[in-house]
Amino acid sequence: MKISALGVYLSLWALTAHAVAFAPLPSRCDCPGTAINSSLAEQVACGDPRLGPIALRHPDWKTIVPITRTWHPLDRLCPREFFEKWTRKDVRFIYTIEDGFQLDSHKHAIKQTAVLCPGTLIDRFGGEQGSFLAPAGMCYEARSIPPLNLVTEKGPNSYAAGFFRLTIYPKSPP
Repeated sequence: MKISALGVYLSLWALTAHAVAFAPLPSRCDCPGTAINSSLAEQVACGDPRLGPIALRHPDWKTIVPITRTWHPLDRLCPREFFEKWTRKDVRFIYTIEDGFQLDSHKHAIKQTAVLCPGTLIDRFGGEQGSFLAPAGMCYEARSIPPLNLVTEKGPNSYAAGFFRLTIYPKSPP
C-alpha cells in the first residue's frame, strides 16, 4: 500500500504472531466498570479491548518491545480508576484539545507542513486510516494514545497490533 502525503510516498508495511506479555493489573484491582466480554478474556485485560492486550502478539516483537518496554498498562491504575481519569461519560477516550498541537493565543492549533527526507523512518499505531505519525521507535507512553491501539484486530487483512512502520521514498513521477 502506498500513501501520498506532503509530496512523498510512504511505503507501508504491517508486521504480523509472536507474543510478549505485559505486566498484569495490580493485585488490588478487579474489573467492575468495564465492558466485559468473556470471549476476549484471554486476549485483553478484563475482557475489555479499551484496556489493551494481555500480551502483545506481533511477529516482529523485537521492534515493538523497545517501544513498549517502559510503558505501564493503565499507568498502574485499576480499570475503574483508569476510565474515570481518561474517558468521558460516554466512555470515549479523552484526547488533548486540538489533537495535542501547540496552541496560538486564540487557542487554535499551530500546524505546519513538514517535508521528510527520503530514508526517514516513521511509525504509528492504530487503524488503517490513522494519521498520527511518530519518529520510528518513539516510546509508547510518549505517543498519548490509549492501550486499545495495541490490540490486534481479528479479521481478514487486519494488521497485527495496529503497528505500521513506514519508509519515506522520493515522490514517484506522475
